[in-house]
Amino acid sequence: MTDKRLEARRQRSAALFNNRYFAECAVHVLSLSGGGQDMFTVRQVASASGLADSLVRPVLLRFCDAHVVEKLPRLGAGRSPQYLRAVDVDLLRWVALDGDLVSRK
Repeated sequence: MTDKRLEARRQRSAALFNNRYFAECAVHVLSLSGGGQDMFTVRQVASASGLADSLVRPVLLRFCDAHVVEKLPRLGAGRSPQYLRAVDVDLLRWVALDGDLVSRK
C-alpha cells in the first residue's frame, strides 16, 4: 500500500473510530486470522503492521469488547502469549475500510 493510501485510511479511521490505527489493525487481523480460523497475537498484528504493540493492544481490546475478536484460553502459565481469534469477519471487513485489500478466504 502506498503511503498516500495508508494515510488516507488512517484519516478515515480517525474520523469514524476516533483511532488512526483501527482500520489498519482490522486489515492485519483479517490477514493473520485466515478468515477467522487461525489464532493470532497482539505481537503478530504489530509486526505485520509495523506499529508498536502499545498502539495495537488497545485496538484489539476494543475489538474484544465489541465481540469482533475473542481472547482464547492461554496455552501456558504466567507470561504465555494471549492468543486471539476473529469471530465477526464480516464486521472486520467493514472496519478495514477497503475490502479490496483484504483477502476473503
